[in-house]
Amino acid sequence: MFYTKLAAKTILNNKKQYRSLFAVCLVGLAIMMTVILIADGMITAVNQRARVYYGGDLQLRGGNYLFRKENYPKMIEKMKAVLPSDIEIFSRFETGGHDCMLYYEGQGVIQRIVKGVDFEEEKNLFESMTFIQGSAKKTADGNGIIVSEQVANQLLVHVGDVLTFQVEDDDGFINTVPVLITGIFQDASLLGSYTSYVEKEYLSYAMEDEEGHVDYITFCFKKGIPNNKQIEKVQSALEGLFPMCPLNAKSEWKKVSDEKFVLLTMKERMEDLEKVIEALQVVVLLIVLILMAIIAVGIGSTYKVIVMRRITEIGIYRALGMKSRGVKIVFLQETMLLLFSGFIGGIILSLIGIFIISRFDFSFIPAFDLFLQDGRLLPHFDFVKCFGLLVFISVTTLLSVLFTIRNIVHISPVGALATTA
Repeated sequence: MFYTKLAAKTILNNKKQYRSLFAVCLVGLAIMMTVILIADGMITAVNQRARVYYGGDLQLRGGNYLFRKENYPKMIEKMKAVLPSDIEIFSRFETGGHDCMLYYEGQGVIQRIVKGVDFEEEKNLFESMTFIQGSAKKTADGNGIIVSEQVANQLLVHVGDVLTFQVEDDDGFINTVPVLITGIFQDASLLGSYTSYVEKEYLSYAMEDEEGHVDYITFCFKKGIPNNKQIEKVQSALEGLFPMCPLNAKSEWKKVSDEKFVLLTMKERMEDLEKVIEALQVVVLLIVLILMAIIAVGIGSTYKVIVMRRITEIGIYRALGMKSRGVKIVFLQETMLLLFSGFIGGIILSLIGIFIISRFDFSFIPAFDLFLQDGRLLPHFDFVKCFGLLVFISVTTLLSVLFTIRNIVHISPVGALATTA
């Protein structure tokens, strides 16, 4: 406590000397926090869009014979009995391509993919979507559909309009059925444009799929994206129920036999997007490392000048009986106080900057919508990461200061007087 009080008093009495150091900490940490929080928010937006698009965090594929209507409900019941309760299990059926169209008053739009889902079961997933009109809900006739803003604009339709859905069945025949728009969502990304969602039973009806099968089963973790350990736990549980391919076997799922299954992670399902995310993380890491180097080296080199000006003060400390270790502690405490106050100020400045950034609508930028939430760049707060960042910066900066002052603090009172004479 004595050293802390002494360090605080020294900073207050020499505000001009420490002003530049505080500015370096404040601005550097503010930029660092802003970049990290915004980047994490962008990654969170991508992951959330992917979760809606893929139906969760993991997909069970293969074993086609078990995905018929008489089999897969029993499969799901077995899986619920062995998997953790925080995992939701869904089943999906989908189609798409040039023979999948939506029409309204003679105007048609090709759908890249139409996903058959259960709006009631997947309610939590669809609540994370940004709707400009309506919502994802089950209709009385089960013919509800949600479409992207791009499709709605091209067809000039709104919630409540009835479209004609044209699709080709397995025998090559073209079928048409009416669908009622219940929601229009905002998503101009690869995972949203020309993607529509309809009740899976109604999609099976439109395609005259009498067996009512599904294409895959999905697993959605209620607490967020699973880590490798959680994924391995799911794989192990499924291996006790079904013949499974090993993990990370995406290349095998299209050629597995009807008797074998494969568990695909979100990372495997969106390899191209993962490269974009990894590139973003590398850029953020480089920015953080550069700013950390500026803070550590800047404070260390500036401290050398400050310490040289305080030789007499060090000599007085030593004359009063303070050991060199105590002198080191005083300077390190000063550094910690600067870092801590700079970190608090940096967070406040960062929050102000983030608030300003989040007010702007960036949805006008082509393909950038993938990283946006409600058309804006929103942060994702990870307090563990923020605390870890403070600890790492503190350690590296303290080591830099310690390296700078390691010899000076050993000066004797006589040596200090001789230096300043």
